[in-house]
Amino acid sequence: MKKQLVLSIIFAFLFTVNAHSQSVSVSSWSGFVWAYADAGYDIINLSNDINVGANIAALSLSSTTINGGGYFMDGASARSGFTFSAKTVLFKDIKLTSFSSTNGGAIYAAGNSIISIVADSFDIVFSSNKAASKPNDIYLTSSTLNLSAGANQIRMEGGAQAVFGSAIDWSNEAGGSWYLSGINSFSKMSAFNIGSASSITVENASWTFIHNTSQLNILNGSYLSFFNSTVVFSTNTSNTILNLSASSLFFLNSTVVFSTNAGNNGGVLYAAAESQVYFDSSNFKFSSNTALFNGGAIHSYQSTMSFLNSSAVFALNSAIDGGAVYFILGQWTMDNLYIDFSSNNAGQRGGGLYIDFSSVDFSSVAARFAGNNSSNYGAAAAFLSSTISFINSDISFFKNSARNGGALYIENSTIAFDGSTIIFSSNNVDSLGYGGAI
Repeated sequence: MKKQLVLSIIFAFLFTVNAHSQSVSVSSWSGFVWAYADAGYDIINLSNDINVGANIAALSLSSTTINGGGYFMDGASARSGFTFSAKTVLFKDIKLTSFSSTNGGAIYAAGNSIISIVADSFDIVFSSNKAASKPNDIYLTSSTLNLSAGANQIRMEGGAQAVFGSAIDWSNEAGGSWYLSGINSFSKMSAFNIGSASSITVENASWTFIHNTSQLNILNGSYLSFFNSTVVFSTNTSNTILNLSASSLFFLNSTVVFSTNAGNNGGVLYAAAESQVYFDSSNFKFSSNTALFNGGAIHSYQSTMSFLNSSAVFALNSAIDGGAVYFILGQWTMDNLYIDFSSNNAGQRGGGLYIDFSSVDFSSVAARFAGNNSSNYGAAAAFLSSTISFINSDISFFKNSARNGGALYIENSTIAFDGSTIIFSSNNVDSLGYGGAI
């Protein structure tokens, strides 16, 4: 009798361990429900495509891994997706398609959940998912999203949203990428990091980054690219909002607005360590941004910028040096561009632009500097130890004011005008200053 009781206890113990610490393969919806919500396996391997037969129930364990094996789970545009609160979940090599939920099309994570999405051997695809009848793949609130793709792609066609203390970390050194379309919104986040040769492509999408007190870090050979998208960075406050180090930021055929952001150096963008910033065939506006130190909108150090085939406005930005742009030790190319610097303010030098130890080329550019102010030198622009070329361009300086250099302050620099029209009108210096125009 005692022997039988001992064997029963051992059997029960082994059954529990088997159910909670080992993996199981499933090939049907009923098998998935049993493993996920009933038996509580912590590693679930798909061995076939699964058509989801009902709304996905709550996870029974505190953590689990779902290995997709390249297979899909499809919600038939009628089933709600995964919902997590205070859970740790790894999705690997899976396709999540056609889920329809109230919050979070395919995945909703709350309560300090940690969601990891890993494309190890196959691309991960989120497609045709909706939340509240709008495109959405994943929604985070007070949770963390970690992504890695190896040499593969994580593709979110409905977009991602993260709010209220959520964090996103995307780090990938093997050439993989994260693709976003649809609706993307990031607000009041605790962190957003793109690091270690990682790539994000945002295409045919909306992107909103607002009310954040943490910066978006793009680091160590990474790329953030926007194509055919509407992009807004507004009402953020941090050291800088877009922190670019040895990396690239690219906009093509997009409408971009940077407004009412505040940082230390670069109210919106800080680019350093041979970073590259491109605006091509886009409309972009930097307005009412402030920097505690230099570069009310942009602070660029040892980096390159290219503004091509675009329309740009810098208005009402402010800083100590470079009310709109502070550019040092770099190359800035402007070609086939309309650009307007209006009502920017510098506490010291360069109400619109501060250029130092750099090369700046205006080619086929229509540029207007109007109503900019500097408390000391160069209301529109201050050029120091730099080479500035105006080629086949039309440039006007109107009603700018400073202590010295009502329009331009030039020190140890070379300015070349080739086939260009330059107009200085109604620029001013105060009674103690010099150079109403230059």
